[in-house]
Amino acid sequence: MKAIRKFVLPVIAGFVLAGAFTWTSLMLFAYRFAILPGKMRDLLDSDSVSLTVMMTLSAFLLYAGMLLCRRINGRLLGDAQEEKSGRFTAMFILGAAIAAGCFMLWAFANEGTFAATLVMICYMIICDLVVILSFSLLMLLVRGIFKWLRKNGDFLYKLRWLLPLSLFWFTAIFVYFLLM
Repeated sequence: MKAIRKFVLPVIAGFVLAGAFTWTSLMLFAYRFAILPGKMRDLLDSDSVSLTVMMTLSAFLLYAGMLLCRRINGRLLGDAQEEKSGRFTAMFILGAAIAAGCFMLWAFANEGTFAATLVMICYMIICDLVVILSFSLLMLLVRGIFKWLRKNGDFLYKLRWLLPLSLFWFTAIFVYFLLM
């Protein structure tokens, strides 16, 4: 049972959350004018700005879901070090990559706008995973610098630091792609 919690649940969580959060973000983008108040409609009138907001929201929700699932998995296993391990992140990303592949295969089996939506979801998941991996590598670099300086970098494992830093990183990356 412990092996299932260690290896299967992260893959399932990545698969389910990648599809759910990306689909939600895409639907919010598609129906943004129907649900936003009047003043917000003017702000997100440009497709490039709303696409950047959509991609940032999708990546942030996926990353936040991964962090919360990692914490829950660590508590289920009863191991505090499990919350800091990279194995859960790797297995979660594997599950999300499998979800992207499944959405692409599902798109091949369909036609029209539904197939285009599925391809867009696949591309969004891949983009989210690349940005999440880049943030994870950045945090590893920062932790390495803290170790090299012989400082305590344990605060970087806490959600109150990871979530705002990740939101800033995702926003900066997608704004950079917008301006490129």
